[in-house]
Amino acid sequence: PSMGRQWRGGSRLAAPLKHSFLPGFAAWLFAATADAQPAGDPTDTAADTAAVGAGPAPASLIPFPILFYQPETGFGFGGSVIYLFTLGRPPSAGGRSLRSSLSATAVYTAKQQFLTSVETEMYPGGGRYRVLASASFAHFPNTFWGIGNDSPEVLEEDYTPDLLNASGEFGAEVASHLYAGAFGQAANRRLTETVPGGLIATGAVPGTEDGTLLTLGLMLTRDRRR
Repeated sequence: PSMGRQWRGGSRLAAPLKHSFLPGFAAWLFAATADAQPAGDPTDTAADTAAVGAGPAPASLIPFPILFYQPETGFGFGGSVIYLFTLGRPPSAGGRSLRSSLSATAVYTAKQQFLTSVETEMYPGGGRYRVLASASFAHFPNTFWGIGNDSPEVLEEDYTPDLLNASGEFGAEVASHLYAGAFGQAANRRLTETVPGGLIATGAVPGTEDGTLLTLGLMLTRDRRR
């Protein structure tokens, strides 16, 4: 989720994932609703506005289906559900409690590709703390077309990677609209199927080896929604 201006610094440990592919078409599913929305937003209903005055806004559950087509996937379908809630009261009189969220998505395609993910963005203490966590898994049969724009079709070969990713962030409000904290990410990619004797199986293509990525660092986030 977009959190305004953000600075990160860290170090990468272990072997980086070269040529890693994490399908991005599911990311947009969270963009409209996973951003924590302040209670008392102008789009809230009259009941929501009354709830802000009396305490945290009521929780809400938003399910929706997924249907799409892409050349790399064929037709795909699945579903997502997003739970919005509020943790605690605002830290000061007249302040706003940021809405927290929990999201889950699962997608399956005509080419037997499977993607699933779980994400949460929480603001305990009425927004004094910021906690983000996510986990995803993808089994994604795909096709390698060779290197360069003019590679012949005879170089086409199928391969299947399994991709596992987990990340987390924690921040505390150290000044008005400013959070400081730390983040971490771990990812693993493993090729489960390749063409025997092909370019990928023989290691002729750079970056096709299995790998693990670990990232740790510090973060400074500016958030002016409260």
